Amino acid sequence: MINDAENCRSHPDDAMLERVSLGKADITETLIVEAHIHYCMRCYKRYFQLQQNLQNEFQSLGSAETVSPLLIDDDPILGALNDKLDIEVSKSVPSSTDPLQQILPPTVVDSLETLAGLRWNSFWPSKGKVSLLAEDRVGRYQLFLGIIDPGATLPGHKHSLNEQTLVLKGRYIAGGQTFEAGEWSETRPGDEHSPSAGLDEHCYCLIRAHKQGFEFTGPSRWRNVLVNMFTYPCGAPPPSIVEIIKSQC
Repeated sequence: MINDAENCRSHPDDAMLERVSLGKADITETLIVEAHIHYCMRCYKRYFQLQQNLQNEFQSLGSAETVSPLLIDDDPILGALNDKLDIEVSKSVPSSTDPLQQILPPTVVDSLETLAGLRWNSFWPSKGKVSLLAEDRVGRYQLFLGIIDPGATLPGHKHSLNEQTLVLKGRYIAGGQTFEAGEWSETRPGDEHSPSAGLDEHCYCLIRAHKQGFEFTGPSRWRNVLVNMFTYPCGAPPPSIVEIIKSQC
């Protein structure tokens, strides 16, 4: 169920892994990083190593004696990984016929009340759709499930802050690179991109982006006029990503 490290060529940075492992990340960052860990043994091991280091620090603060690691098959990290894998495998058994149940990692499915209740917003013209899965407590970052039609290219756009994309199924093409299941794509602030899907199947991905700061670019720039007309009245805050997509429908 979890791929070898060689199968994932791109990963979240160590700072993100550390925030998630220490419980310092918001819900959107936690879900997308844990979803990547579901695919990537390299980051899986790093994640548990960070947690093990934290546990050792707590133990050393509570006792003057040196704490010996609990050895499981001569490797405490892999022992912990095996235990976690057993839990993940048991949770990954589909409980419904919804195909999303088999595509979304168990950690994401567990965070949702129901898959049937997802509300979808389509791109115009029909090239794919997105559904808001989670939002952090202060309303800055949002996590979406995105589905891009086979061979479709989304309108060019940019973000004021980093956008992270994790491919769940299919192929995601952006910036001249092709990303497959489990791989991580990150767009820097201000970078323009027009992501597309492979020709043979839909691309399913998780997308984490700042709620505001989305702007269409290039030939798609005219869409910003519609956004400002219908979702950005004078004195109002900038429209969210969902509001922008709705304005194109």
